[in-house]
Amino acid sequence: MDVAVSAPGCQPAHGWLPAVVPEDARRFRVLDPALRATLREAGATLVEQDADVEIGSLAQLGPAAACAIVPMDAAVTEGAPRPFRAASRIARSLRVRARARATRGAFERRGYPVADLYTWDLEQFVRRSGDREACRRLSAAGRFPLHAVAIAQKAPSRTVLEATLAHARATARLPEAGFGLPRVTQGKVIVVGTDSVLRVAVGPASRQLELAHAALDALSAADAPDEIARLVPSLLAYGRFGLASWSLESALPGAEVPPSVGDRLTESCIEFITALHPLGSVSADIRSPARDARVIAAAAGSTESTWLVPFAESLEERLADLPRGFAHGDFWSGNLLADGEQLTGVVDWDGGGPGRLPLLDLLHLRLCSYRSRTRELLGPGLVTYLLPWARSGGDALTRGYCRRLGLEHTPRLLEDMVVAYWLDRIAHELEMYADRVRRPFWMARNVHHVLAALPLRQSSAP
Repeated sequence: MDVAVSAPGCQPAHGWLPAVVPEDARRFRVLDPALRATLREAGATLVEQDADVEIGSLAQLGPAAACAIVPMDAAVTEGAPRPFRAASRIARSLRVRARARATRGAFERRGYPVADLYTWDLEQFVRRSGDREACRRLSAAGRFPLHAVAIAQKAPSRTVLEATLAHARATARLPEAGFGLPRVTQGKVIVVGTDSVLRVAVGPASRQLELAHAALDALSAADAPDEIARLVPSLLAYGRFGLASWSLESALPGAEVPPSVGDRLTESCIEFITALHPLGSVSADIRSPARDARVIAAAAGSTESTWLVPFAESLEERLADLPRGFAHGDFWSGNLLADGEQLTGVVDWDGGGPGRLPLLDLLHLRLCSYRSRTRELLGPGLVTYLLPWARSGGDALTRGYCRRLGLEHTPRLLEDMVVAYWLDRIAHELEMYADRVRRPFWMARNVHHVLAALPLRQSSAP
């Protein structure tokens, strides 16, 4: 099946690398195949002896490594009831931290003069052991992390993140300034300062930074009006430094938006995406639902998916006359800043670009707000909430959005757009994150569950 993937997907579990690895490390002895692939993509040299850094379990490490790193992760049980998940997280977090403390103790007994311990979780701060200030700033989830890294060194060294931060600010000709705690996201580390935001990635996750650069460059070239420009970060500088790719953006005002977005703030968001969409109307980069369907069908690998591509081709024909434009691509509360009910910033543009169908950002915002209340995954939320919502004609805010873009608001259009949104979102996740296709529960709920519920699916079956 002819599906072009521009870069291998990143491993979300490797986002901690910049916050821990010494800045001058180039030669690595690593036994985990996925981590080896990440470091190889970053330009590291993989060796079996004379390594700058060894990464593995305590039993796998040599007795005299200059730098030894032991990552520890608690297995995540997907699909369990919510009360069970909460109790399980606490128990597993305590076990991970006990293992990490024992590993640090073993490092000290081996005679390492420097032995540190870091704990972290996705979308949470990286906390160094003994950092009381960090502990006070942690969320409830951050207080019970499922990941830890023990590191031992024969001599203290700056990390890749610390060195990149200094390099980035010098490149942008910015004075030294205070930065907050690093936060691990899907494949990269983000550090927020008073005047700028640094993003650092090692390996395939660098693709996320490249996509964000391209989106911000395209938006700048489109001569965005002030109502858009003031809500979008400026790209101050970007580049590579050692093993890391990095970008430095201007910091925007406002606080992160709560997960469930209220109607007044939603109105402010709709004003933004309505003004954003026409900026990408002329573009050779047209996203295709049929192409997205081929990505999903290749990953699904089931007989049920054989009808998906012709189904998506028929959908694409029905949507051919809709105006294409600029979309953010991941427009949800976690990427929004606000002052009260007024939108003040939109960040994380790696999913953005021109040539997109309308309504995608609005549908993503609506579904993510629903999911924040129900804790459902994307697939069940789409089937349970978004498809019925579309078939009932949506809501007044959606009708207003359609009027502004000159769209004929009908339940059929909304239903078609919900399907197009699912194709776009799931194809993006499968291409960007290498772990998705290897998670049976994620595939079952976000892919196969939706395939079984797609409207008129049998009409396109062979």
